[in-house]
This record gives sequence, structure tokens and C-alpha cells, in this order.
Amino acid sequence: MSASGHKNDQSHANSSLRSHGSGLSVPPTTPLGRSSADSIKRSSHHSTPASQKELQGTLQIELFEATFESDSLVDAEPVSTTILNEIKGKLPKWPSEGGEAAYYKPVLDTIDTVRTILKKSSNPAKAVYDDHDLCVYDREMLDSVEGAHPVKPDLILTRHKKLGPKERVRWRDVDVAIEVKSEWQNLVLQGASYARALFYSNWTRTFALVIGINYKSRGIRFMFFHRGGVTSTRELTMDGEKPMFSEFVRVLGAIFSWSEPETAGFLPTASPDCAFGCISILSSRTCI
Repeated sequence: MSASGHKNDQSHANSSLRSHGSGLSVPPTTPLGRSSADSIKRSSHHSTPASQKELQGTLQIELFEATFESDSLVDAEPVSTTILNEIKGKLPKWPSEGGEAAYYKPVLDTIDTVRTILKKSSNPAKAVYDDHDLCVYDREMLDSVEGAHPVKPDLILTRHKKLGPKERVRWRDVDVAIEVKSEWQNLVLQGASYARALFYSNWTRTFALVIGINYKSRGIRFMFFHRGGVTSTRELTMDGEKPMFSEFVRVLGAIFSWSEPETAGFLPTASPDCAFGCISILSSRTCI
């Protein structure tokens, strides 16, 4: 089953991310009736855009008791030992020190290595992301959501080919955002701000995928944000010496083999071959 077919099945959610080290917690007395869209709309009337800190505060309220884990978000066959060993032999060296930015290139090279080797060894069928470029971004986006300050995703999977070092894109040109941090709480909240922008830029989305990487532990989560919050894989690893590395490779391979837009989180009716018009908007809410 694809992620799009599984995203709303809360019965498959094993547990809250809070109990698995994400650090997401909001006091139970915090009012939950206020949506992030309402909050940011109020900010858009001010001369100063909503700051990242303000946005994260709102998103923390939005995600209270709406963060879940699942072991069955994507379907894919296990990767053979031969292919796993080939990948492990070509993994980049992981820095032993340095700030967050020192890990962007190793993250990029690790994902590209897995992507390239799996594509070469599997059925070469056309996939949704075949023509997409994965790159280090780390600069403000050209647009934002309803007056909020533009955010800076660390890496992006974009429909643009080979961005220049200072070239900026809009959220509608991004399919997957990647965030690298040293701890999970801020990472999940930052990822939520990216998911919010992805939903806002394309209303045909059924889910938004954000990949979170803890550079200290080399842990990685595939976080599927949807209308009910976020459902994530458990913490996998980019460390080839650890047992959960094979699961990281399996999940990443499944994502890069998605062959239909609806599998990647878009309504099938949004295809160029299925045009339709909007008569009126009865209700609109920007996901989280």
C-alpha cells in the first residue's frame, strides 16, 4: 500500500511521536480551538511578518496529540544483501564535528547514493521523481504562507533542474523538503512549517512529505503530514553499520519508485488530462 492510501488510517499508528523522542509536548491547558491559518492570517495584517518562532508556537498547538508513528506507511520489498553492501561501500564520510550546515552535503550524498544504486538495480519504470533534482537549498523561499516570514528548508526535491547557488524557488516547485537538526522537537515543528507551505501552494495535495534528519544520531524519519496531523516512520538510520539502515533504504527506495501522482500525494483528478473548474469555495483550511 502506498503512503497516500495509508495516511488517514489512524488504527495503524503505533504510538505518539512524543513517546519516541520527538519531544513534542504542549501543556494540556493550552487552548486548541485556534487554527494555524487563523493565527497567521492575523499576523498578515501586521507590518511585521510572523516570525519562525511564532509560527512554531502555533504549530506546536496544532500538533498536540496529532503526532503518530507507523511501521506500514509505504510498501516495498526488502532490499537484497548484495545491493545493501554496494550502497554501504559508497556511503560518504559522516562529519565528526561541525554545525548543522556541515551535514547537508553528506545527507545529500547519502540519499543520492541510495537513489542511484536502487534505480540501476530495479525495474527502470518511469517514476514521479525521476526528473526532480535533490539539492542543498538553505536559503529563503520566494513565497510564504499568508504573511509569515519565508522559511529556509535545508534541502529540497524540486522540479527545477540544477539550481544555481543563489537561485530561489517557490513552494509550488518543491515536492519534498528535508530538514537537518540536532534534536527532534524543533525538527518536527520546522518540518510542520514546510508541510504547511506545501499544502498552501497546491490545494490538490492529500499529504506532504518532509524528511527529518538528526545529524547527531544520524537518525531519519519520513514524516507524512496530512489533514489530521503527522504520521511518521519510526526513527530509522543513515548509518550503514546499524540494523535499521536496511529499513531506511527500503523506504527511500519505495518513495523514489512511486509511479503515479496520487501515490505521491496528489489528487488523481488534478492530472492535466482531467481539467475542471471551481464553482465556489465552501470552506478552506491550510492543513496544519
